[in-house]
Amino acid sequence: MGISTKFPLQMGHPSLDLVNTEVIRRNKRIDLFTTIDDVYEWLSQLAQWDHIAPIINALDEQVLFDGLCNIRATLRLQYEQSAEGQLVSDQFIGLMEAYIAKAPFTYVWRGQLVALPIGEPIAMLYSYIAFDALTLFAEGKLQQLTHCSNPDCILLYIDDSGRRKWCSMQICGNRQKVAKHQKNKPTKK
Repeated sequence: MGISTKFPLQMGHPSLDLVNTEVIRRNKRIDLFTTIDDVYEWLSQLAQWDHIAPIINALDEQVLFDGLCNIRATLRLQYEQSAEGQLVSDQFIGLMEAYIAKAPFTYVWRGQLVALPIGEPIAMLYSYIAFDALTLFAEGKLQQLTHCSNPDCILLYIDDSGRRKWCSMQICGNRQKVAKHQKNKPTKK
């Protein structure tokens, strides 16, 4: 997990990292994908970037931009429901399976065994992200999705300890602790 100034919370799961490309600033939802360059910057931070770069380079920029925003909306809806304790819907699972079916995976050796989707470029990108979403589901990680305790934060994270409160200490934890300390600090007269 790395902290970027542009993309504050990278969890190493492309589907969750994509959902976390929207943040709240000054009580307004901000889309961190304002230009195609933002999309390329986010994609370049993915662990599998070297393997999926050829897929991305084959895509029309507008198709790429719109495609990522569309799948992000679908993922956000399900992930927020999961963070609220709802079960993953059969419709969501079916949609992710359909994305993978349009660009199934093959395995290649690149110094290690790498699964790569094959098909049309946008279908390949969707398949890559959908596979990550279904992997999180299969591993029970979607049931561990949690909203940050900061009411002004919409970032989601996987709480595998059951004790974590903040999306990250650097982003929200320290701010909330300082605010609580200031509130509880006796005022000088």
